[in-house]
Amino acid sequence: LSKLLKEGYSPYIDPETAEKYTVKNALKWALALKSKTLTPTTAGDYKSKLNLFIAYLERFQITHIPVDEFKRKYVMDYLNEILQKNSGKTRNNHRIVLSSLFSVLKDNELVPENIIESISVEKTKSVRNKTYSETQLDDILKLIEKKDSELFLFIKIVAYNFLRPVEVVRLRHQDLKLNETPPYLEVRAKNKLEKIKIIPAILIPDLLKLSGDGLIFKTN
Repeated sequence: LSKLLKEGYSPYIDPETAEKYTVKNALKWALALKSKTLTPTTAGDYKSKLNLFIAYLERFQITHIPVDEFKRKYVMDYLNEILQKNSGKTRNNHRIVLSSLFSVLKDNELVPENIIESISVEKTKSVRNKTYSETQLDDILKLIEKKDSELFLFIKIVAYNFLRPVEVVRLRHQDLKLNETPPYLEVRAKNKLEKIKIIPAILIPDLLKLSGDGLIFKTN
């Protein structure tokens, strides 16, 4: 009880007012508003990271704190815990999400400032991907073609159309405009609604073999 009182809890605060402006409910409200401007995938990532943060606050019983009295130290402690268990990049990704939500609260005058903006970004070390020799690469591709034709087509679309793997995952049969001149495909990109990519001739025979509707590459 002493700890809760020191953290700002008061038994005399009107329950409805307290519930409306707690850090937990304020951040959930900010997420609902922010999600309107995000892709479903990004919105899901925001929700997942916020749920982890709220679980952390619940563990230390500090979800009740009024959002405009919420201290920067709580976020720092959370990010330090993330860093200890994961990587600097993961820690920075959580910081980005929480900062974005606090920016929503600031814009809507629920907090006087974004307390996360002043938290520094952790320096990370990039790890260079292993480079295969031409012979190794040729052997790998031959094995994939023999063992998993679907994966082989996936790789070819990434390579020949210069697409991100996540963009290929989102491709639907109706996105392939093979009867157009020149043939092209429509991609739902992260930074805009869709983009047009001309399909190289080397891919056309493989794509003409596809049939059905919905996603081209479906998970089992």
